[in-house]
Amino acid sequence: MFNVQLRILYIMCLITTLKGTLKEARKSGKIYIQQWRTYDPASHLVGNNPGEFGGFARRLSDEEWLRFEAEERAFRKTLDTKLIDDRQRITYTGTDPTQWNKLMAILNGIYHKNGTFSAHNRNGRPYGIPLLKYTVRILNKLPNTDKPPTDRTPEALTEWIEKQFRFMREVIQPALNRTTRTQQKRLPRKVICGDQLTRPIQLRTGIKTGCPWSAVNFILALNQWLKWLCLCSSSHIRSPNPVQAYADDVQVSSRDEKVIKTMLSHTDKFMRWSGLEVKNTKCAVFYERRSGGNRWYQAKKDKPPSFSIMGNEIKVYACHETYCYIGHRFNIAGEWEEQIHELSSEYCTRLDMVDSSPLPVAMKLQAIREIALSKIQHLFANIHIPKCILNELNNKTVSLARRWIGLNTHLTRDVLFHRSREGGLGVPHIEWVYTAARISNLLRMLNNDDAAVRELARASLLLHLGKRKVPLCILDDASFLGFRRKPSGKLDTNTPGFGVCSDWLDLNDLCNRANIQLRWRNIAGQSVEANENICTDPTITAEATITTDDNIQLLDTQNIRRTIIDHFHLRMIQHWTGLRLQGQLACLPCADQNLSHTVLKNTALQDDIYRFTIKARLQVLPTKSNLAIWFPSAHEPFCLQHYSRQRETIAHILNGCSAYKGLYIARHDRIVALSAKELRDNVSHTTIHCNEKIKTDWFPLSHEQCVTLGNCYKSLTKYTGYICN
Repeated sequence: MFNVQLRILYIMCLITTLKGTLKEARKSGKIYIQQWRTYDPASHLVGNNPGEFGGFARRLSDEEWLRFEAEERAFRKTLDTKLIDDRQRITYTGTDPTQWNKLMAILNGIYHKNGTFSAHNRNGRPYGIPLLKYTVRILNKLPNTDKPPTDRTPEALTEWIEKQFRFMREVIQPALNRTTRTQQKRLPRKVICGDQLTRPIQLRTGIKTGCPWSAVNFILALNQWLKWLCLCSSSHIRSPNPVQAYADDVQVSSRDEKVIKTMLSHTDKFMRWSGLEVKNTKCAVFYERRSGGNRWYQAKKDKPPSFSIMGNEIKVYACHETYCYIGHRFNIAGEWEEQIHELSSEYCTRLDMVDSSPLPVAMKLQAIREIALSKIQHLFANIHIPKCILNELNNKTVSLARRWIGLNTHLTRDVLFHRSREGGLGVPHIEWVYTAARISNLLRMLNNDDAAVRELARASLLLHLGKRKVPLCILDDASFLGFRRKPSGKLDTNTPGFGVCSDWLDLNDLCNRANIQLRWRNIAGQSVEANENICTDPTITAEATITTDDNIQLLDTQNIRRTIIDHFHLRMIQHWTGLRLQGQLACLPCADQNLSHTVLKNTALQDDIYRFTIKARLQVLPTKSNLAIWFPSAHEPFCLQHYSRQRETIAHILNGCSAYKGLYIARHDRIVALSAKELRDNVSHTTIHCNEKIKTDWFPLSHEQCVTLGNCYKSLTKYTGYICN
């Protein structure tokens, strides 16, 4: 195999828009022009269609806006900054990129409470004079029906401010929202992706990353920049291949150094033309050589390239040097061992923090999912984690849970991972959660509604398995999407030199663990062989079926995760009920696990009661029934279903066994009857009710009092004039 030299130059630029330069670019109309309507200054009622509103569409001039910002910063220093900061946690989430949003965001942050505008405190009194004057200065920048009052008392200012708020809520806000929606419908955006433009994308709130400003930033800067690059590229190239743009990030990758320098030179021109700037501290360059055998190396005469943007150098990272992006570390080598190490370390660290915390046992078990697993669970769908690492994480979880509860190591771990409403403790099983998330994500890619994603995923599948020379096979159940498997379940390939991990090989292994079969199906439900036509044929889908107890179930895309986890739970129950001791109650038809599962989530109980309940449910307390099972030669054998004598055990009562529940109720009723007889013989002027519900006609007089014995539904003793304990 010949060595192939590969240069990968990767630049991630986080383009941030500065307030002054972006304002200039907006005002110039080069980047974005908002279509405005004119406004009839006549008053409008709520729900009426407003007229054209061009009268208040005048943007502030440069001098007015800069002067207002300077005065605002100076004036805010004299106000109650804590009140303003608390109020401004509520921000305006519109997508209209005009200076109206800046002013309305200020007002919303201070005065918008509980879905409405108000210039009064919670006690009904107006805000202080400085804050009201500050609001009047802001409202003066907005269109108004009346001039500000000359009387600057709190009452007068509050009345005028709330009148302006009504005008904003009834006229300005609906008009802006309607204009934004109209513009979104009329001006669909095409985003450059790969070597072509995507289909038109209708902009909605948060369609890019959940943040409305990201969508605005994309329209203002990145989309225009990509169009600029298209105009600068050669005529035979539809779009610059090395460039990928996201909500507010840019990535440039190429094997040719000249291509990237050309892209950067065009970017410099665009920055100067638009008035935007680039933060060089958030830019990175990755450069390395790789051979055909996935080996990273450096040539003797190899020197790291030098790139600059806006006259500033960009830092060059080595292949194993990581760059932190949105809280995650990346490097060009993609060493998944390092990523897995960081992931497992983070999970174990958080488990140790939970272990050392003073939380009760019930909350510690809940914190495994809420604190430890939640930190890494979102990465499961897109990363390959070996089974040995998953087992280590599970072992760490089980060891801590056993120590918190006080269980011995010989006790089964099935009760930990079983659902609490069914008799378990509800601890998440890391391998189950990972397997379900990983399979669900890859199947969604193969059957994605977006044609670009679907075709790319299927082409990747054929490429990866084709490079590994996995042969096709006749349509049967033993294949993996039409590719032949070995008897062990692995794909039938012996091609050396492919140490690079593949998502599709990982999918095959995960399907083997979960007993899932994958095959291509057309609309008619017929099996289809794997070929190049499946990439572009939308009528062919990857069908997934799971086999459970000789029952074949079709996996639905919407609930595939839940179905896979339920399959693992069912297999665990079958193992648990097959045990001699701990799973015996689970196989009894009279056992009701719902009877006492609420105690497992009651954080008010002491840890001793919590541990006692769990051990009782597991039958590990030294009761007569358990001793007969543990030591049959020294104790009389006992079985609930085959023994005529019924012996009461705490485990059966806590698990809701109907036979022992009847004994418990009978004993309770006997105690109530004896107590009632004793009271009736020794206390006069009493009325005793047993096994009856309390009725209102029992207490015709207000001074009558009562006392209950045990359960109020079992007995009630009525006294006149006094209470007898």
